[in-house]
Formats: sequence, C-alpha cells, structure tokens
Amino acid sequence: MMNMFISTIILFILSMIFFFNSMFMLLINKMYIFEWLIFNFNSMKMNFILMFNFKLLMFLFLVTLISSMILMYSMSYMDLSNNFFIYRFYYLMLLFLLSMIFLILSPNMLTLLLGWDGLGLISYCLIIYYQKIQSFNSGMLTVILNRLGDASLLMIISFLTMFGSWNLFFYNMNFYILIMFFMMVFTKSAQLMFMIWLPAAMMAPTPVSSLVHSSTLVTAGIYLLINYDMMINLKYKMMILVISSLTMLMSGIMANFEMDFKKIIALSTLSQLGFMMSIYSLEMTDLTFLHLFIHAFFKSMMFMCTGSFIHYMIGSQNFRFYSGMYYLYPIKGFLLMFSLLMLCGFPFLVGFYSKDLIIEYYFLNKMSIFSIMNLILGTIFTVSYSFRIMSLLLKMNYMINLMNLKEDFIMSMSMMIILLIMLMLSKFVYNFFFIHKNINLMIIYKYFVFKMMFMGIMFSLIMKNMNLMKKIILFIKSFFMMEFMYKFFINNLMMKLIYYEFYFEKGLLEKMTGKMMNFMNNMMMTNFKMKFFYLLLIYIYFMIFFLMFF
Repeated sequence: MMNMFISTIILFILSMIFFFNSMFMLLINKMYIFEWLIFNFNSMKMNFILMFNFKLLMFLFLVTLISSMILMYSMSYMDLSNNFFIYRFYYLMLLFLLSMIFLILSPNMLTLLLGWDGLGLISYCLIIYYQKIQSFNSGMLTVILNRLGDASLLMIISFLTMFGSWNLFFYNMNFYILIMFFMMVFTKSAQLMFMIWLPAAMMAPTPVSSLVHSSTLVTAGIYLLINYDMMINLKYKMMILVISSLTMLMSGIMANFEMDFKKIIALSTLSQLGFMMSIYSLEMTDLTFLHLFIHAFFKSMMFMCTGSFIHYMIGSQNFRFYSGMYYLYPIKGFLLMFSLLMLCGFPFLVGFYSKDLIIEYYFLNKMSIFSIMNLILGTIFTVSYSFRIMSLLLKMNYMINLMNLKEDFIMSMSMMIILLIMLMLSKFVYNFFFIHKNINLMIIYKYFVFKMMFMGIMFSLIMKNMNLMKKIILFIKSFFMMEFMYKFFINNLMMKLIYYEFYFEKGLLEKMTGKMMNFMNNMMMTNFKMKFFYLLLIYIYFMIFFLMFF
C-alpha cells in the first residue's frame, strides 16, 4: 500500500511539472527534439527520438494526473488486505502508463512500436487479471483485433525503409502507408468493424477500465491522428467522417438497450471516440484535442463512480439493480449525474465548451446528408442513455442495501480532486488553446442544439414504455450481428487453419516431403535414367500440390 501511495504522489508531482512546462512551451511557441543515435547501418539510422511541444506535454499532464488519481482510487477499490495479486496489478498499471508515455513521446515508428505493443500486451494481462473463462475470452478477442493494428505498424516500418528513416514526420505518407496508418488508428480506437473489443474489455478491474477509456489505450489512435495531421489528405478524412459517424450512431443505439452497467459506460466511450474522429475529419484538430482533454476527465470520474457502485453491490453489474442508488450513496450519485450532464453538453458545464462548438461546426461544414444524420441521431442517443441512467438512480423504489457499506473516503477524495481540477482547468485550456472564430449560425440551428437534448430525453422516456421484440434487441445488442460474424470467422476459418497446420503441414506434408528428399539423395547415386524418372515424379508431385492449394 505504501508503494502505491508513493507512486500516486510522484505521478501527481510529475503531472504538475508537465503542465507548467506545457504552458512555457506555449509561451515561447517552440518545439524541442532530442535524438540519440543507437545504431547506424549504411544509410539507415536507428534513432531514439523524443519530441516535446505544447500538445504533447499537455497530453502527458492529462495521462499522469488521471493515472495518479486512479492509483489512489485503487488503494481502496482493490481491497489490499485481501487481494493476493495486488502487486501484479500495481506493476502492470505502472508498465501500462510507461508504454503510453513511450507512445506519446516518440515520433519514430521503430521506437513507437515499444509503446504500441506494450499497450496491447499489458492490456491483455489486465483484462485476464481475474482469471476466469469470460476474462480469457475477452482478452483473446482484444489481443487478436489489436494485432491487426500491430501488424499494420510493422508494415509501415517496412515501407519506411525505402526512405532511409523511420521518422514519419520527415516524409509524406504514400497511399499504402496511409492505409496501414488508418488500420492502426481504427483498431486501437475501436472504430467500425473493430468496435466489438471495447465493451469486451470490461472484464478488467474498474480502475483499469477508467484508465483505458479516459486517457490511454483508446485515445492513442486519436492522438496519432492529431500528431500526424499535416500528412493526411482531406479526401481521406472524408472516409474517416463516414466511419466515425456510423460508429457514433451504432454505439449510441446499443447503449440504450444494454443492461450491463459498465458496458453502458464503455459504449458511451465508443460513441465519444466516433464524435472526436468526426470533428477531426472536418479539419478541426484543436477542437478535437480540446474535447479529448475534457472527455478524459469526466469519463474517468464516471468510471470511478460506476466502479464504486459495483463495489458496494458486491460485483453485480446488472443495471436493473441500481435503482435509487443516489439516496444510498449521495456523493457518488451526485458525481455520476454531474459527469453524465457533462457528457450531454449541459450548458455552462465543462462538456459544453467543446461539445456545443462541435455541433455548431457540424452545421457550418459541408458534408453528406448520411453523415450529418448519423451525427445528429448519435447526439440524441447520447442524451437518451445518459438520462436513462439518471432516471434509474433517482427512482424512489430503491433496493435494500444488505451490506450497509459506508461511502469510502479514499474513493470519494480521488473523484473530488478530478472534479475540482476539471472545473478549474477546462475553461483555462479552452481560452489558451482553442483558436476563437466567429460562428454565424441561423437562429434555427442554435435552437436545434437544445431540441436535440429534448429529443434525447423524450426518446429515453418512450423506450421505457416500449416493448420491442426480443429478436430486434438481440440484433442490436450483438453489435448489429458483428458478434456472430466474428464467431463464424473464428469457428470456421481459424479452425480450418489450425487443422491445416497440425494435420497437413506438421503431419502428412512433412512426412511426404521428407521421404521425397530421401529419394532424391538416393537417386543421385544411380544412373542418369533413374535420376530423370524420379526427378520427373517429384516435379509432377509439386505441380499437383501447387494446383490443389494455390
């Protein structure tokens, strides 16, 4: 416990150092790059590069501050006196944070691989922390989908060897590097077709989920898009707009039908990731970073409140059992509702600074009717599932609290610190970072933002009294059939590949080719006619093999 407390203090002090240095970098308007040559082979230089600028240091401040509060929260949540594997959890969390810092600091693709693969590996170890079969399945799904992004990064490293450097800042991306880069970003930030792993990762302990969903793993893809913004063509950003708007819409619909409390918050993160990517695709990079900064604070607080409720309910995550929890635990109920109002962009709370601007920029920019409808409906569903949670917490017919647990002081303190820092810093960062522009909208569009909020509230009330068919709910909760598609893929293609590997490559083919090689060696000792005959047989055999399998 003492180690975790010392680490919390060190990370908090480190976050303050990063914050003041970022303000200094903003003041002098400079960027510092430190380069260390490790190995040199002909024209290829294997460099370890560290880059420091305002955005990077501000993001480091965000990651270290939230990590320090989550470690403080974990001291109580993980129940140190009874948890035998607490030191494994502690070291994994620190390694996870170190991998994220590697990813943030390094613009070199070769050294970025350390942080990128470190995030994937350690997230797998944290998901299977409780060592259950459900945790194992979720961890395997997460690591398999993230390996697609890791393979894309390896291919980018291979492509960059033709330029003589692995530093992507010095060279424009060609079409192939760009496709691999998008594959990296979409898998790590769980966009469409790869979104299934994010709710599955909820099998990890709640402090891990809070760290992953606020500032580390899922935000890594968006951070890379912001970092390499100057090298991505606008026509490819329009493709990002379609994918991200669909992700936002689908995750918002699923959150309205989900009954697992943690998965509702996870689908909320998925919706906000699509929201951030959509505004990035409209050339608003600074506004994307502002919403990423604000979202990380209230999402970490939201997960902490949810985790404390689950802690009090002895691990039950069924959403129906949380009726009236506000009256049993008023501090955490107030903080959860406060964070939900920030998520909705309620006027004059911190989420309003970024979210209202983003919606107004939607109406200012030219985009297809398909994308704008997805974004409007996704925003309405965001308000809908937020109001759904609040209405359940405020119900008077609350369940009997059998454990009669008191509110934990350490948990409440960590959440209150995040709330105070968020209230102080969000407007400060907005004034210093965001480039103010005049937004001239018609009055009907300004009113439409409030109409969207009221439509979301009305939709949540309608859904309470609406009995949908079970098949429709099953279709929505299965990620619009994506779960069945992945199961079909694993059960058919993967099993056939395993069958081919064990029964053909390491079985029949290995024995037959081994015997053929022995025949070749023996026939080399006989006369020329016998050599020719057996060589012809070997040629026919390999031709038949080629035609059968290729």
